[in-house]
Amino acid sequence: MVNFILLLIQFAIDYVMLAVHLTFIIPAVLFFTPSSWFQTLRTGGGFTGEEISLILALILIVPALLSRFSFFQSILVCLNGARKAKGDDLAYIESALMPVLQKAGLKREALTLYIQNSPELNAYAMGDRHIVVYRGLLAALPREEVSGVLAHELGHLAHNDTKWMLLSYGMNVPITIVTILYRAIVSLLRIFLIVPILGLIISLMVFFFNLWLQFLNFFMNLPFRLIQLVKARQDEYDADRYAFELGYGAELHNALYDISGGAQDDPGFWGRLWSDHPVTQKRLEKLRALVTQIEAEGRDGSQVE
Repeated sequence: MVNFILLLIQFAIDYVMLAVHLTFIIPAVLFFTPSSWFQTLRTGGGFTGEEISLILALILIVPALLSRFSFFQSILVCLNGARKAKGDDLAYIESALMPVLQKAGLKREALTLYIQNSPELNAYAMGDRHIVVYRGLLAALPREEVSGVLAHELGHLAHNDTKWMLLSYGMNVPITIVTILYRAIVSLLRIFLIVPILGLIISLMVFFFNLWLQFLNFFMNLPFRLIQLVKARQDEYDADRYAFELGYGAELHNALYDISGGAQDDPGFWGRLWSDHPVTQKRLEKLRALVTQIEAEGRDGSQVE
């Protein structure tokens, strides 16, 4: 429910930002194109207000829905630089993953595994079934710690974190495109700055439009982004707990310790505020607290018997 509410809020924000950008982009496109083009837009006819609203909504919704297809998810993974794991890489990842899948009650066919040729100690899950492991992680960690990391990533898939993330990503694609168009048009308009009066008018127009965009970004996108980051950090804790419940709490604990270089990754207040991951030390403390809690419950149970 929380993810659904956040997605609705994002839709409302993206809708406003898309409409605002287009109020600048459409007149600029009409200005730079021949008069015979876009006759419907030039005459101001053809679309009612309701139809325009529907078109704007579809521009946001369609890319989000496309992200739900595994084919598009695979393309996105490949665009990020990953490739399907094969040979020794696949065999090693599977050897670390199979015990985790058995405890989770899942079949190997439920997942598609990828390798990222990077020295970074990292892994991530995407969409419905995709897990990417960085080559640096395989080289630096023992197999049992890799299992702990994979259990954590499996937690993200089990909790549907990555599904909602991709819906959000797909909805943001049109905003990214119109932002690029806007910047390109602004750059193109700079050629008119040498014309005294016209250059001044264009400069003022761009200045006030940029000011308006910054105002909207500050009062809409900024607070929402902070909320998203809080939710993302909680998702990390939940995925850690999932790994613990599968019996890989110790392995994940040791992996996080090794990845962070001894949990020395505290970036300070502002770094923590803008991070989508909690400080590693906090994650380690929570994992140790889970162990302590289980041990305490076990002792209490023994006393009751």
